[in-house]
Amino acid sequence: MEGEKKKVKFISYTWWIFMLIGIIIGLASSDSRYKDSQPIAFAFIGATNGALIGALIGYLMDKAQNSNIARKLNESIESHKAEQELNKNIKNSMNIYHDAVHRFQFLSNDTLKKKFEAKDSEETNNMEQLALEEEMVKRGLLDYSPMHEKMEKLKGKFK
Repeated sequence: MEGEKKKVKFISYTWWIFMLIGIIIGLASSDSRYKDSQPIAFAFIGATNGALIGALIGYLMDKAQNSNIARKLNESIESHKAEQELNKNIKNSMNIYHDAVHRFQFLSNDTLKKKFEAKDSEETNNMEQLALEEEMVKRGLLDYSPMHEKMEKLKGKFK
């Protein structure tokens, strides 16, 4: 229940909103130019009609909110948001990787070795580490890429 959003009960709001609108319409409908004008009666009629119409509309909105169609639509929207966030993260990671590949190709062997030895797992991005190891393997500074080794082992677990 903690992660689930609290659903709004529309009926608890719509009846009084429509009642206020009904009072305004009732008062506007009573013509004060005549002596027998009954503004209180018109306001009461407007309030009653507004409250009934508001309760009906609120009830229908609550039923629509709890329907299977609304639930599926909400799940679809949440799934789409999660997918967009994942795609954004992947794109960001790939940009970091491509930038690192481009930068590392121009660095000296000593600089690459220092970066590899000074790697701080919290400070270095995994994609940057991957690009660093790939460049070092290309130059023969490493026999293999530990990150590729990890990815291969993970790949076997997910099959």
